[in-house]
Amino acid sequence: MVWDDTVAPETCIDFDAPHVETSEVLLAFFGAFAFFGGLYGLVALSDPVGSNPVAVRATVIPEATLMRIRGIVVEEEHGEGEEEEEEEE
Repeated sequence: MVWDDTVAPETCIDFDAPHVETSEVLLAFFGAFAFFGGLYGLVALSDPVGSNPVAVRATVIPEATLMRIRGIVVEEEHGEGEEEEEEEE
């Protein structure tokens, strides 16, 4: 396989470091997997969602307002307003 980027064609596998042993390459390869896997495990155990001090959107903005922002028609209940008008008459 040859990589040709119109500058200088070269093989996809780099043969410039023949002095590096296969065991050293595999150790670095699997070591990187272990490092990033461990890092992911630490982050998952630290519960980033639960320790987020930001308020949840649903507790700050009412559902009717969110629906109106999204463009969904929301029929507001006017039951209380009608009762007040009847009492005034």
